[in-house]
Amino acid sequence: MKDTLISLLNLSEIDKQIHYILDQQREIPIINQELNFEINTLEEEINKLKGDVNEAETLKKDLSSSIQIKTEWIKDREEKINELKTQKEYQAAQKEMTAAKKEIKEKEAQLNELGPKLESLSTEFLTTSEKNEPKIEELKKIISENNTKLNSVSSSLDEQKQKKEEILATITDQNTLLHYNHILKRAVPALSKLDHGICTECGTRVLPKITNLLKVGQSIQYCPRCKRILYLEENLAAVNS
Repeated sequence: MKDTLISLLNLSEIDKQIHYILDQQREIPIINQELNFEINTLEEEINKLKGDVNEAETLKKDLSSSIQIKTEWIKDREEKINELKTQKEYQAAQKEMTAAKKEIKEKEAQLNELGPKLESLSTEFLTTSEKNEPKIEELKKIISENNTKLNSVSSSLDEQKQKKEEILATITDQNTLLHYNHILKRAVPALSKLDHGICTECGTRVLPKITNLLKVGQSIQYCPRCKRILYLEENLAAVNS
């Protein structure tokens, strides 16, 4: 019985490792997904400001180009206005130039308003980039480390499973093993040390009879509450010595 308990205790340690690995395989991708979402949020903040700056710069360029074209058109029109033959053509030309000059003033006003806005956007873009980019790099580093860790635990899973198969081959008490596997499905570890009559996993005080039976070491005993397989450390230590 003691040999079975020792094998089950070793098996329990392996199963704890397997349980940890499986948890990591579930949790790390979720963590990375959350980190990627945070990266996307930071990048979107930068890209939005960059887009706003580009849009303002394009508008500035378009306004400046339009003003230049209109100014050159007026200059050319003024040079040729005296060549017009009729009063009607002259008045039409004057009207066009007046409208063009008005348009220039409106665009110049837009350009003057755009200057401070563009400067403010550029400053905000640079400040946000300087703040977000180091965070993004740090988050990417964490994701990379998590992926390395995931690869590491995944590769060790096969090793732990192999160790488990080796231990299972040494256990002849199939009824106890069946109970162990039943407990393992809902609680890890499936074994619990009995310390001063208390199950150390769930905190239940067991009957003195159970403690005495464990000391005798002739039968497997279970916690009445959590149903884990109980063991006394001193008994196993005696066997190991």
